Formats: sequence, structure tokens, C-alpha cells
Amino acid sequence: MPTPRAVIQQPSTPPFSFIAGMYRLSAWHIPYFAATMTFRDAAANLRLVNEFPGAERLKWRLEELYQRDIDWPRVERQIVPYLRNEQQPQFFNALTVALLPIKDNEVLGTYEGSDWAPPGPANAQVTPFSVDVGAISCSYYEAWTDASSAGAKLGQIRWNPDQVFSVAIDGQHRLAAIKSLGDSASAAMQTDVPVILLVFDPRLGYRAPAGGLGIVDLLRRLFIDLNKHAIKVDRTRQILLDDVDPHSLCVRQLVESKLADGISSLTASPPRLPMSLVDWHTGQAKVDHGPYITTILGLDWSVTRLLGAKPIVDYMDYKSVGRQLDAFRQSLGLELSALRTSLEELRQYSLRPFSYQRDGGNEQVEKISRAFAAVWAPALVRLYTGLRPFEKLISLRSTNDSLTAEFVNWFYLYERQSGETSVGKARQEYDQMVHHLATRASPVSEPTLKSKLAEIEAEKENSLAYTVVFQRALIEAFWHFQKLDGTPSDSDPESADALFEPDDEDDVAPAVTPESSQDDAGPDEDATVATKARQVLTQAEKFVETLNKIIDADAAWLSYTFATGSGQFRKSFWLGALLSLEQRIDFTQGASVRSAELILWGPLLSLDIERGGIATSPTFETFWNKLTDESRDLTLVQKSLERSINRYEKGTADRILKADENYDDLSDAELKENIVEKEVKPRLKWLWNTVKYSP
Repeated sequence: MPTPRAVIQQPSTPPFSFIAGMYRLSAWHIPYFAATMTFRDAAANLRLVNEFPGAERLKWRLEELYQRDIDWPRVERQIVPYLRNEQQPQFFNALTVALLPIKDNEVLGTYEGSDWAPPGPANAQVTPFSVDVGAISCSYYEAWTDASSAGAKLGQIRWNPDQVFSVAIDGQHRLAAIKSLGDSASAAMQTDVPVILLVFDPRLGYRAPAGGLGIVDLLRRLFIDLNKHAIKVDRTRQILLDDVDPHSLCVRQLVESKLADGISSLTASPPRLPMSLVDWHTGQAKVDHGPYITTILGLDWSVTRLLGAKPIVDYMDYKSVGRQLDAFRQSLGLELSALRTSLEELRQYSLRPFSYQRDGGNEQVEKISRAFAAVWAPALVRLYTGLRPFEKLISLRSTNDSLTAEFVNWFYLYERQSGETSVGKARQEYDQMVHHLATRASPVSEPTLKSKLAEIEAEKENSLAYTVVFQRALIEAFWHFQKLDGTPSDSDPESADALFEPDDEDDVAPAVTPESSQDDAGPDEDATVATKARQVLTQAEKFVETLNKIIDADAAWLSYTFATGSGQFRKSFWLGALLSLEQRIDFTQGASVRSAELILWGPLLSLDIERGGIATSPTFETFWNKLTDESRDLTLVQKSLERSINRYEKGTADRILKADENYDDLSDAELKENIVEKEVKPRLKWLWNTVKYSP
């Protein structure tokens, strides 16, 4: 008589009956299983990303971070009360859940391999035909050989929860509400919710084009598609997730692709800003508080300014697309002839929206983002890390060990729970992390983390460098400055005039015309990109070097009320620019444009001195007379300074003086003289002295 053998029972979810279907509208075949679950089963067996084991320790990849963002106040104040309201009907759309293979707290890219423990069919007599995919068991009432056949339509699915992470990619807030609803034994928890289960494996009919997306990348694409027609995805999230918008990809070229310890990405080729220095999670533009130097929205604005074209909102707006293509040619040196031809065909026949993916797949989009990374990323990284206040903050954070994934994960939860009561879900997540950090082998206490944050806040306090208006002004000034190297030549006044575009801040490159879309054979694009990259980085180095010289000479230059000890300026150096006439920070776009002039003057003076220009004059008055001498031929640098001064004179200085009632009775000539003598020359003279004589 054979010895009885114990049957090993693998961990398993309940079996869920399904009707299988498949999307096959393109080269992609996406199978799905339409099932229903009770609220109790959904709460027990479906997961939010923040439920991932050891989430606080993970160095999340950028594409994974979006899933952590649950708006718990909205869940508890809107969705849960809706479910509990006995006076109204309730209905949920289906939850979409991806069944991801996991091992050792890591999402894998495939279900292949043999080291899996699927639970098998729940009842082999009822559903005798079974297909195991990793740790997922799909059992069917009939045998089948093709996933599209009738026999593959009906069955049951269950999985080993130790090896499968069942994450909601659509309906996270609905699932969070179900989990928050209350007692799992209540009658309400027997309510059924529709659930769409996704398993990306060829054995179940999944098909992707050659070189197609991996599992995580496919989830990101599906997340965008599922959500963009529902609640509007905020701008930060669009940027982090959209893989077909070249503008978004350019922004992402500036940021390291995952949360990591340290700042090694700054020395990569091309360099990128570590995620620990960029606010990627709040969706705000402000950066005056917290550990970050800039934000995703700040980088978005920078890309818009440097490219010279805004992101496309409507791809049926061929004029806007044309502007963007012209901007890529001007700012990156790319002709993109195939895209221009495609646009012209659409313009002629108006058949469908423009797509950067048409015909060439992602090749053209990737080409644009690579060129942006080569030309602009090194310069922008230099601006955001080399300017003295930013450099000092990075040094401080390196010293106090806050440039870590652990600290950023802590700050992320610290910010999320700060507006909640003690019973809020975000507060519970925060408390769990603090407890874990305090009880591990190398403990870190909450007071220690808060002390690090306090040191960072003290370093940033009252510095204009961490205001949105200054950072935009910094990029605006650099955009003007970087054009001064290469072409046009200093010796060609007409070409020099062509350098300067209209002062209207909304002006961008002209739309593509039928004539401009017929590209002639141009120079090698790779060589053009490489040359432009060297020129832009050289100018960035000079730009930052000069501004650091100014800051080192008097760090108060970046304070709100800087006026120098001798009181050269009527109130503040930044009055009428960063500061309103009421001496409050002006957060408007116009304030950034006006402030950019004051930032630009120093680097222009330094460049003119470097080239032996008129700024080397022995006295400021001699220099001023040469600059304003209408009979003198000015170099490109000098002409740029002259035009910047004129813009400041007609805009900011004029506003300041006209607001003073003591000047109401002056003639136009007298008013202009006062503007120059009281508002323009004192500021320029201080910068001239600082740039020329500071070591």
C-alpha cells in the first residue's frame, strides 16, 4: 500500500469567475478577464501601491511613483460618504487591476521561469483545463488551443498573493474607499464591484510588436489612456507619464529616472538632476519650502522657454504643431523632415490629428528628447546646481545625509499627512514608516529627520533663489545670454539685429509654411547638435560664474530688500521687478520678465570685459557714455546690454518713477532723465563695479 503524500496547499485568493475578452485593434493584443468581486474580496485581495511590502525603503522608479498618490481626504470626505448614503443609488465603474509577478519585493518584467507556486484550479472537476502563468492559475470549462477561441471565454482565475502584486491601475480612489468603508463582515461588503484583470502573457493571448513596451511601461501607457478622459490628470502627472509628447520627454530628460541615494546623476552623460532635488509629487510650482531646488512644473516652464514653443494641447491645431517643429529646428538643430511632410499632408487634407508616432513609431520623439538632453540638459543642470545658493543647499544636504531615497520618502509622507487629523490614512502610513525607521537595526528617529529638514529650511529662508519668479527670471536671462556665442557674428550689425526677437513674452517661432516644410539637405544633424551643445554649456558656465561672483561679493543681492549699504537705490534693487511697487513679492510672469533684465546685466558686463570691450573703461561714466553714444558701433554683446537696459527703462524704471507723485509735473525729457539717473544707472553701476573689481 503506497504511503500517503501530503498535498501542499499554496497561498491563494478565492477563485473569481470571469468572462475573457481581448482588445486587438492594432499590433497590440491585450487580453483581459472581466470578473466581479465583493467589496470584502476586493479589499482583501487587491492592492494600492503604497501597500507594497517595504514601500518606504524602495528607490522607486519615476514611472512607479504616480501610483502612490492617493488623495485620502477626497476618499474619506467624498467617496466613502457616497457609499454610505442610504438615500441615493450607488454605482462604481470597473476597477482595472494588473496582476504583476513579484519576487523579493521587486516587480519583475516577465511571468516566465519555473520558480513559481500557482495555486492551481479551485475545482478541477468543474474547470478541468488549466493554464498557469507564473503564480496565476486560469482554469476553464473547456479545453482550447487558441486564446481567442470560444473555450477560452469562460473560467475561473486565482493567484498566489505571495508572488503576485494585484495593483489597481485605474480606480485606486474607488478601491481605497472600499478598503476604508468599514467592518468587512457588514452586509455592505457583500456588494459586488466589477473588476477587469490584466495579465500580460502570450499564453493568454497577449501580443506586442517587436521591441514593444515592458510590463511597467505598458502600465504607464494604459494609465494615461484610462484616466485622460475622466478626471483631468494634472500637468505634473502628464509630464511624468506621457511617452508620446516630446515636450514631456524633454522635461524628463532633466530628471534622474528613479529615486536614488546621492547625486551621481549630476556627473552622468548627459547629466540629470537627482530626484531628491526635484519636487515630483506635489504638483506645485512653489519651492520656497522643503528639500527641493526646483519642481517638475519649474522644469516644464524652463523647457518651454528654451525650446521657444509651448506644449501641444490640440494636435488638430496644425499651426501650433508647426511652431513646435520650427522651435525644435531652431533650438536643437533638428530638421525632422518626415514630420514636416506628414504635417503638410494633414494641413492640406485635414484628415486627422497630427501624431509624432505616425510612420516612424517613437523614433522621432526619441530623437527630439535625445537632442534636448545633449544641448540643454548640461546647461540647465549647471544652472540649477552651480548657482551659489543651490550649490550650498546641495552641500548641506550631502553633509546632513538627506540626499537619500529614505529621506525623500519620509518627506513625501510627512507632507501628505501634515494636513490630516490623527486618524487620516496618510497619517497612518506616516506613523508606520516612522515606527519602522525607529525600530530597525540602524534606527533613525523622527526628530532627527525633522532636524535635517529644519536645517534645509533655514538655508533657504528669505532667499530669492527659491521663489518661482526668480527661477523663471534666471532661465529668461540665460535664454537671452546663451544666444551670444557663435552666430550671428559681432562684426555683422544686421545679423546682430536679427538675434533679438520681439519682446512680447508670448512670441514663439513662426508656424511651418509650405515653403519652409521642404527641407533642403542640411549639415549633419549630429554635428549640429554637438556644436550647439558645446556653445550652450560654455555660455551656462560663464553665466553661472558671473552670478556667483556677484553673490559672493554681497550675498544680500538675493534678499528681498537689497539696496546696498550706501543706499544707492531708492528702495530695493528688485523694486518693480521681483517686488511690486508695494514692496511685496510679485509672482506674475511679467515680474519674471522684468527681473531677468537685472540678472542679465552682470553676465553681459562680464562677457564684454572678457572680450576687451567698453566695460573695461576706467570709470563707470566713461563706460556709460560709450554705451549710449549713438555714433558708436556696438558689438553684439554691447547691443544686447543696450537693448536690455532700454527694456528695463521703458518698463520697470518707468513704472517705479511714475508711481511717485513727486514726478507728476515733469516733462517727458525730465522724466526720462530722472528714470536713467535714479533707477537705471545706480543698479547698472553697482553691477559694473561688482563684476569688474570683485575677485
